[in-house]
Amino acid sequence: MLKFFERHFGLDKVSFFSLFIGCSLMAFAMVNIHMQAKITEGGMLGLSLLLAHFSGLEPSYWGLITDSTIYLLAFSLLGKMFIKKALFSAALYALMLKIFMAIGPVLPSLAAYPALAAVIGGLSIGVGCSFVVLLGFATSGDDAFVLLLFNKLKVPMGMTYMALDLIVLGLSISYLPLANVAWSLMTTMISSAVVGKFETSALANYLHRHLPTKSGDKLLLKPETVRR
Repeated sequence: MLKFFERHFGLDKVSFFSLFIGCSLMAFAMVNIHMQAKITEGGMLGLSLLLAHFSGLEPSYWGLITDSTIYLLAFSLLGKMFIKKALFSAALYALMLKIFMAIGPVLPSLAAYPALAAVIGGLSIGVGCSFVVLLGFATSGDDAFVLLLFNKLKVPMGMTYMALDLIVLGLSISYLPLANVAWSLMTTMISSAVVGKFETSALANYLHRHLPTKSGDKLLLKPETVRR
């Protein structure tokens, strides 16, 4: 089984375990913290909700349109290895989310403590996301967009996440309660900062040594691209 993942996705034991932990942590945080505390979302999900509100078209359709557009753009610039890795990690995240939703929340609701929920949620999402994107995988259109800018323009990942979420959340003020947007902004700033810290850490260099090295893989994040 491991040979299959190594051959098709460039995953050895360390990188596969890291990807699994990252997807699981994000899914766990979404079910146990964000959903219970009703913290809103930025990024492509927030954009789809925004477009749905003003167009009348269901968010699922807008989500498909926005994510597909980003995936196609990234595929055209980063090659077929990207789409394979993106589809695999997106499926893994969806599976873990389905499992945690079936289990239900196991942590007390932090709905009465939105600041605490924003901090814990931001830290959890930031750490989980770091393990995914530092391996060159993407669980959503947000991750794909971040990887695209990092690979082509060397824009720091944390900065791109922050900018994308700030734009969407800023526009969301037009129809969402200000308090909801404020807590979402707080968790976004925390998660983006965490990704930025991981991006420049020794752990990032360690994970990069477990990335695929095939010449046809355009999504290779080389250790020397990580600032010390």
